[in-house]
Amino acid sequence: YNLIEQGAAWPDAMKHARAAYLAKDPGKADDPLAYRVLLILSTFYRKYMTLRNQCMQPWMDDWILPEMFAVGSNGAEDAWYEFAADIENWDLTETEYAGGTVDIAKCFDQIIRALIYDFAGAAGMAVHVLDASRRFQEGLVVHNTIAGGVGTGFKRRCGIPQGCPFSMMFTALLMRPWVLIARSKGANPRIVADDILLLVH
Repeated sequence: YNLIEQGAAWPDAMKHARAAYLAKDPGKADDPLAYRVLLILSTFYRKYMTLRNQCMQPWMDDWILPEMFAVGSNGAEDAWYEFAADIENWDLTETEYAGGTVDIAKCFDQIIRALIYDFAGAAGMAVHVLDASRRFQEGLVVHNTIAGGVGTGFKRRCGIPQGCPFSMMFTALLMRPWVLIARSKGANPRIVADDILLLVH
């Protein structure tokens, strides 16, 4: 891992991922867009990125906002609890409010990786860790696994693996400007990975 962070290539055996297809709705098994694609990554890669994710917590604390959940110490349950508490409080005080939720379809699969590298670099992410992550992502070979078969490997033009310990952090970082804009307009935004909650009272 030290050599990789110094610029050595990732071992070929670690650069393969298995794409597992999970049906979101069993009643729509014939709809290819109704599946969540999870990339099963090398255990060695996941262990390395988990450790690096923990090491970078002080850096993340500098830019994580209270409205961001599923990164840092706040989980999705915290977001839903705050959401319910706000609504209950406004109902009790007869405060008018409006809001909505958005689930970004195929969010992790649509992310433009070059944008992530620019954002993370500008935000001050450790260069050697960002470079190791970038080289892994750009060299990743994905194999579809359907009905017990393993497909020919291919490289994805865009997207980041949902199974990567960095995926939530990268998504939150990309959403930070939007959260600041929503906050400046008096809204109460909350980001839970690819789910967006927005309330205005």
